[in-house]
Amino acid sequence: MSEVALPPPSPRDAEVQSVVLQLVEAFAFREATAVLNARLKEIAASQQTHIERVFLDWLEMSVEDRPEFLTYAHHRRVPELEGGAA
Repeated sequence: MSEVALPPPSPRDAEVQSVVLQLVEAFAFREATAVLNARLKEIAASQQTHIERVFLDWLEMSVEDRPEFLTYAHHRRVPELEGGAA
């Protein structure tokens, strides 16, 4: 095989290469941050007690449609009751 000699990059080519590298690093960092944040949320959720998860689900309901918390929690424990969530 014969080798092909490339000319040295021009200052403009080096500048473009530097900018592209910075963009790639920023994208990779953003993606890594998103994956890490998702994993941290999974870890936090796995360490929550059942009642904490029920409370957080209850908080996410709209205030107008949200039942009294103890009623909601009871229906979550006994889903056969009308209005209970599984």
